[in-house]
Amino acid sequence: MTAFPPRAARQDVRCPGNGIASGVGHELVRIKGGLLLEESIGTAMISAHADAPLALFQDTEYSVPELGFAFCSWCYPGSAAGTCDLVMGGVSMDMGLKDRVALVTGAGSGIGLATTRLLASEGARVVAADLDPNLAEGPAVLTVKVDLSVAGGPEAAVARAIDAWGRIDILVNNVGRLEFRDGFLSVCDDEWKSILDLNFFSTVRACRAALPHMLAQRSGAIVTIASDQGRQPEPSSVDYCVSKAASLMLSKALAKEFGPMGVRSNCVSPGPTRTPAWDTPGGFADSLSEQYSMDRDGAVEHFAKFVKMIPAGRLGKPEEIASTVAYLASDLALYINGADYRVDGGLVAGV
Repeated sequence: MTAFPPRAARQDVRCPGNGIASGVGHELVRIKGGLLLEESIGTAMISAHADAPLALFQDTEYSVPELGFAFCSWCYPGSAAGTCDLVMGGVSMDMGLKDRVALVTGAGSGIGLATTRLLASEGARVVAADLDPNLAEGPAVLTVKVDLSVAGGPEAAVARAIDAWGRIDILVNNVGRLEFRDGFLSVCDDEWKSILDLNFFSTVRACRAALPHMLAQRSGAIVTIASDQGRQPEPSSVDYCVSKAASLMLSKALAKEFGPMGVRSNCVSPGPTRTPAWDTPGGFADSLSEQYSMDRDGAVEHFAKFVKMIPAGRLGKPEEIASTVAYLASDLALYINGADYRVDGGLVAGV
């Protein structure tokens, strides 16, 4: 048992699974390699880092103040067998997602895949829509191969959820793509259309298809993945920035119109997040490695610390974004509507 100095009534938290990737809100207890790093009031967070043997997290008890609440965001190795619960005072934390029907777009990798796995681990039934959704396959996950950039694609994904389970409770608008440009004048009309069709109009179409069902239920949660670049533009991705700014405003407009009818709409704005696009051959990490004449990991670290100057000193992880998405989709966030949660390690410091 980890010992803390006396401060408040304590309760035990037990994680019987394989360790937690991330939590929600402020860190209460953060563990790396089985060692206490810090403690502050808020939500329990136990981080299983790549350099920490996962066995250290199995059947291990940690003590947290009564004021916090424990949330199991995802258990490595990331399969159905790897899920677990955090128990506080002998009672499992319940996000209220059991048997909820969720549609996640862009579910085949990165943030979408992490979100799909997390929602499924919390008991939701998930439709995972993507051009290549194979990695999302699992218990309680229905994969749909669909082109979300064209009219009819998002609508088909919503229809699949309705056909399978008769309702849709959660819509996660995640699908998107970023292309590096040489500046505004280099982007032609076809490139603008391609980015806007996938990043913005897929969200418009998915919301338009899902909302009638949510309104009939008088309940629903829409979570749209925006970006730090929706507020802090980059000339090298001007079309992407515009698409994400539009998504932010759309989310707020939906919150205002449909909130009185029981449907919430919120955004999550990640900072740079190490998705597979970074590590595929010829991806962002290779480009940075060549640019800075460093190995891939060193170049990525240099980019995070000294180019983007992210206060956290690193890129985000897909699981860290997914945990916020799940929170906003859950009953824990019933009074949150029209918000934009920045999950960027402190990158965007403006109000």
